[in-house]
Amino acid sequence: MDIADEKSLLHRDSSATIFDTWEEYVRGDSLFTNNAERVSRRLQEEKKKLFSKEEKMEVDVLNILNCPDGNGMQTRRRKVYDCSSLDQYLSERHEFHTRFISIAAPNSIRPLKVTESGLYSILGRHNVGPQFLDLLLSFATGKHESEAGPGNTVVKNHHDGSYEIQYRVSYVEETAGHGGREWAIRQMGVYHRHVPGGSGNIWILLHPKQKSIVQTRLEDCALEWDERKGSFDDWELTHILVLSSYFDDWRWYLKSLSAEVERIASIALSYDFSTAQNHERGTDILQELHSLLNKIMPISPRLRSTIGTISSLKTLYETLRRKELYAKHHSIQILDELKAYETHAGGHLASVALLEKKVQETVGLLAVALNLKNQSTTLSINHNILGLTKDTVDDSVTVRIVGVVTLIYLPATFVTSLLGMNLFSFQTSQGSGFQISKQFWIFFLITVPLTVITVGSWLVATRRKNKKKRRYRNAQALGSRQAGEM
Repeated sequence: MDIADEKSLLHRDSSATIFDTWEEYVRGDSLFTNNAERVSRRLQEEKKKLFSKEEKMEVDVLNILNCPDGNGMQTRRRKVYDCSSLDQYLSERHEFHTRFISIAAPNSIRPLKVTESGLYSILGRHNVGPQFLDLLLSFATGKHESEAGPGNTVVKNHHDGSYEIQYRVSYVEETAGHGGREWAIRQMGVYHRHVPGGSGNIWILLHPKQKSIVQTRLEDCALEWDERKGSFDDWELTHILVLSSYFDDWRWYLKSLSAEVERIASIALSYDFSTAQNHERGTDILQELHSLLNKIMPISPRLRSTIGTISSLKTLYETLRRKELYAKHHSIQILDELKAYETHAGGHLASVALLEKKVQETVGLLAVALNLKNQSTTLSINHNILGLTKDTVDDSVTVRIVGVVTLIYLPATFVTSLLGMNLFSFQTSQGSGFQISKQFWIFFLITVPLTVITVGSWLVATRRKNKKKRRYRNAQALGSRQAGEM
């Protein structure tokens, strides 16, 4: 919790602040504590995501004030749809005890339904400190996980006893999706300037959608409070109203995630991945588990942020209780509620840690099972390749023998074809018998040297090839040893 010194000379007076630019607005608070130029530049970059492009807007103003006749209190509500009407209404209706200004977006991905000039008027008329812009900018980031952690309460005390408090609440909401009921993570912003024992209390509520639960309940509470003539201190319970509107949904969201984890884990651990069909299904389950883990992981920082907000509110109201700025029963009620929500948030955080661990363990077991199946398949493939290699080697030996035999007989075959039948005669001049030519020795003279030359050439070529292979292998081995020594 950021708390400014109560004795600080930097305070805001009760008159309205008029400004024309964001830099002027930020610089007007203090030159030393705010980087006006940087904040102004960020707002200019993000204003398309923050403000309505049209001149029309929708701002709901609820005033809690004394009755004109001095007998009791009453509520007055007004919806404003353009900037001039809003500025006129705020300038005329400046006497109130507590004022709620609700600004909603059409949906969680659209800008707030307020123009830039309209927000100028709201902040200037109510002397809202520039720290509000940090809360406003969180609505420009959409669903980015970078905003999952920030959101803890920021409190600024002023020397006149008033203080400004703001925080962002992350919550889950069940919605109707294409495939049935779905859950969406949303956020709302709360700003409160409190004047203990006096008038001029301001609440600015930033809603992610129109007719949100908080806005509807606030209207119902105003009607009931008006009927039973309640106390002004009752409206300090607005912080509890915000928490009670959304906090319980975390329990049911975690329950739905837990059921999904149990379902996927039971399927994953019962499958036999020895079949190709189940192996493919196992890959799909692994992807489902990773998707589920992506839903679970952002919950922890959001719950820690909520716990930080509750803790800061507790510290603030314990201080206010010691100063006796509220009725005793109101202070006790607020603190008791905050302690209960802090306990529940801690329990939800433990449940998230357990779910995250279970998903990670299931992912690990499933990955091991799929990996073992892949290794088994690889070993089977290697065994088959080894068998094919042996068969190939045997065939190679056979072909080699046939080639050698062919090589030996090839010269003789060539010579026989060359000489034909000129060296033999199967019929002599007498008409019968077998006669060999006297030049038969020429056959051997040519065949034997040719055979020796052919076989010898093959042997020489083979030896040279083998020597070349050995030199290459020795060079590789030497290079590997040198690399290992380095």
